[in-house]
Amino acid sequence: MNNSIKVIVLVGVFILGFFSQKVFDIFNQNVVTQQKEKQVLYWVAPMDANYRRDKAGKSPMGMDLVPVYAGGDDAVVSISAAVENNLGLRSKKVLYKSLQQQIITVGSIEFSDDEISHIHTRTEGWIEKLHVNSIGSKVHKGEVLFELYSPELVNAQEEYLSVLKSDNARLLRAAKRRLLLLDFTEKQIKQLQKTKMVKRTVGIVAPHDGVVSELAVREGMFIKPDKKIMAVGNLHQVWVVAEVFERQSAWLAVGQKVEMKVSSFANKTWQGTVQYIYPEYDKKSRTAKVRLRFNNEDLLLKPNMVAQLTIQAGSDELRLLVPVEAVIHTQGRQRIVKKMSEGKYRSVWITTGLQSNGFTEVFSGLDEGDDVVVSAQFLIDSESNIDAELNRLQGAHHDQ
Repeated sequence: MNNSIKVIVLVGVFILGFFSQKVFDIFNQNVVTQQKEKQVLYWVAPMDANYRRDKAGKSPMGMDLVPVYAGGDDAVVSISAAVENNLGLRSKKVLYKSLQQQIITVGSIEFSDDEISHIHTRTEGWIEKLHVNSIGSKVHKGEVLFELYSPELVNAQEEYLSVLKSDNARLLRAAKRRLLLLDFTEKQIKQLQKTKMVKRTVGIVAPHDGVVSELAVREGMFIKPDKKIMAVGNLHQVWVVAEVFERQSAWLAVGQKVEMKVSSFANKTWQGTVQYIYPEYDKKSRTAKVRLRFNNEDLLLKPNMVAQLTIQAGSDELRLLVPVEAVIHTQGRQRIVKKMSEGKYRSVWITTGLQSNGFTEVFSGLDEGDDVVVSAQFLIDSESNIDAELNRLQGAHHDQ
């Protein structure tokens, strides 16, 4: 009886060993077949696909390098729900909407060139009396700025009075025209006609209300027509010159709305517009200059004040948009991980454009409504070899 049991046991062991060997051989054949089907191109670091080696090893962070197989870029990757949960994998929809941008910058308040006048004389002479003695002085239209003695002006007055006595209309028009060309005003000519007296000095008046922004003379100076005596600027409208980074300059357009604040009046804001975009960039700062226009009826804004600006840039044009965090930047190109279906993912090349407010514009590679991965996508990206990486992560999870 005992011998019979031993025989049965020996036969069972033989049969078990035979089938185990067959199973082992089949397993080895499958492994060899899989290895033949997948050719390793190179090895990369799990956290940095740009770190490549010809053989297995360690990454600079001490992690095992993972292989990249031929044909991996076009492969659809399958991920179980458990692994998705462990990776914290999230996806968002591709949107088709307008992309607005606020450009925040600073600028300097200046006189508007449209509202500033340079004061010159039409003849040479001497400044007998200077009524404006300092920069910043307020002046009003028609107010005398200085009194000029000029022999030519005296001769023109005498000629006008002489012709006035002759009662020759043609000569009188010519004499009056000469006075006007020498910067006499209609009011001054009427006064000369009334008093019949030649004035030794002639008052040069302000062309409009404003403040004196430049003053280049003093009393008693001899001046010529090419000498700029002073400049009078009107502050009811001011310019603000600001600088915008090169990468933001494409958003600018004439007519865009601008909000401005100055530290002197923290609770007050001014609304203006973009008036002009300068055609050249600054060589050193690589910025674009832009000129803004603001009304200043209360005269609170002063030249050389520093202004904080918010430019409402961009347009209402509809664009295809993805979250900024979804884009993978590698070697001058961009990829994105697209969700094909539940648990199925694929890396695709995309062409990108503008970036603002947490979104990146996409020109090609995606359609509206597509799902794109916004977290843990570097693990799924084909160049990071998701198959090998996930196997390693799953193995580590089971070991725990």
